[in-house]
Amino acid sequence: MRRSGHAGSSRNNRWFCQRPYLYGGYGRCAEVIGRVLNEQEVTELEMMIDEIRTRQKFDIAILIVSEEDIPSVEEYADDIYDRADMGYGQTRDGVLLVVDLKSSECYMSTKGYGITVFTDAGIQYVGQQMRPELADGDYAGAFRTFATLCDDFI
Repeated sequence: MRRSGHAGSSRNNRWFCQRPYLYGGYGRCAEVIGRVLNEQEVTELEMMIDEIRTRQKFDIAILIVSEEDIPSVEEYADDIYDRADMGYGQTRDGVLLVVDLKSSECYMSTKGYGITVFTDAGIQYVGQQMRPELADGDYAGAFRTFATLCDDFI
């Protein structure tokens, strides 16, 4: 069982090279992440997410995609969560935020305890809180907001 939902839209650009908790596109991780975050922001976000993940025993990840023909952000998010074997512990507790720079959509996919933590209303709330920063192109700020709200919700 999974709960997932649209977290909102951003305005502005492929996948799967892994930084510990930040993902970008098809062997071009640095290029994709580098479009929206500088190295210091990446390091700060990774440290922040790692601290929350360790303390809360709950997986938090962000996936940035662009220029990709994906069936839908929803299907893509859910598929990636499963294929990448994300989640903490046996029930794979966690949340994955997918930001599609091409369509300006954001989507949260949850599993395990994440389904309980993030109700549909909660997902909408997180999206509303991130929306102004995403619209301004402040991806680091939006991702910090996401991580902080995840910590609060858990």
